[in-house]
Amino acid sequence: GAGTNIVLNIILIPLWGSLGAAIATSISYIVVWTVRLINSSRIINIEIDLIKNIILFLIILLQITITCSDIKNAMLYSFVLFLLILSIEKKFIIETISLILKRIKIRKK
Repeated sequence: GAGTNIVLNIILIPLWGSLGAAIATSISYIVVWTVRLINSSRIINIEIDLIKNIILFLIILLQITITCSDIKNAMLYSFVLFLLILSIEKKFIIETISLILKRIKIRKK
């Protein structure tokens, strides 16, 4: 992770300044997440849709890039990407909220 971040910072900061640093850090997180996922999957059964998660990471990277840039209406575009992420993760969000509500009901009893 740190090695990836250093190499990408050396490449991207001279090109894009702080935006390059943000992109380098985001990519480094993706690399660390992927390595940890692969290592963990050797020990326990993890059901992760790797393609979906990579797409989500790329959308978030795009969101960071837009937010840090001078693009007109950057916040609007960032919000649209946020809604796209929510729509992709709709099933997970609904399941998580349902689980939380069930646990709240159990504790009230």
